[in-house]
Amino acid sequence: MTSITHQPTIHTYHCLCTQLLLATPHPLPTYPRRAPPSLDRAYILPLSPSSPTTDHPTTSLALPDTTPQIIRRADGFERRYWQRCGRCRLVVGYFLGRAQGDAEGERGVGAEGPWGEVLYVFPGGLVGTEEMVGGGEGVVR
Repeated sequence: MTSITHQPTIHTYHCLCTQLLLATPHPLPTYPRRAPPSLDRAYILPLSPSSPTTDHPTTSLALPDTTPQIIRRADGFERRYWQRCGRCRLVVGYFLGRAQGDAEGERGVGAEGPWGEVLYVFPGGLVGTEEMVGGGEGVVR
């Protein structure tokens, strides 16, 4: 007797140079985005399981910078660690520095590691694998 098991769908995204950078349990446009005063409207991706129904967290293959960039915001400053494509060095997202977060309840670095529990992904820097291969809509905005 053969049992059929449900395989979860994993959505993968590539840099504009075609380097694989991100795997998520949900399509990127379904994630919440940063609201003003953040001007980047970055997608907010948890790096731990995103729901009780899945045990597949978001995985980023982007390379983190070790030197933070200080970004001035209307409500203060943010320490960001850029996430770059390993091939072309395009900045595709960032982690916030230690103990940072904002009014949306986002978390910076926690006890789990040096980079944080949330990855912020810029719109416009990634292409879904299906779109890249099949000539679909293209860049995730």
